[in-house]
Amino acid sequence: MKLLNYLPILFLLTCSNLQARELYYSSYDESHMKIVESGFQSFMGHFSNSDVEQKGSLLLCLDRYLDPYIQSDITYKEELYAWLEALVESDEELIVKEEGLALLAWHPGQNYVDCEISETGSLACPGDTN
Repeated sequence: MKLLNYLPILFLLTCSNLQARELYYSSYDESHMKIVESGFQSFMGHFSNSDVEQKGSLLLCLDRYLDPYIQSDITYKEELYAWLEALVESDEELIVKEEGLALLAWHPGQNYVDCEISETGSLACPGDTN
């Protein structure tokens, strides 16, 4: 049998070594894009009233607008970055905080690439003394 036939099994074994955590599938559509394009206050209203899966979809949609290579623009990027920094320090679900941290990698002038959210939910970055 070829190695490619074993890849799904290897992936499952790798994932099973992670602590038991729910996996979420996130996707977004035009309705999510309209929420993002409607402004920061509207986005925040939708986000705060959403379940974990919808929050994941909204955060995934934000990637489209924050990614400098796609060049879709919104006028409230700085507000979003400040909010994302607060989000990763909040008491949100771990998966939501991890998605927020992934978006912070696009923040110009900040270096969140090597940071991670610990199992306890706290932000850990290289060089932190906390």
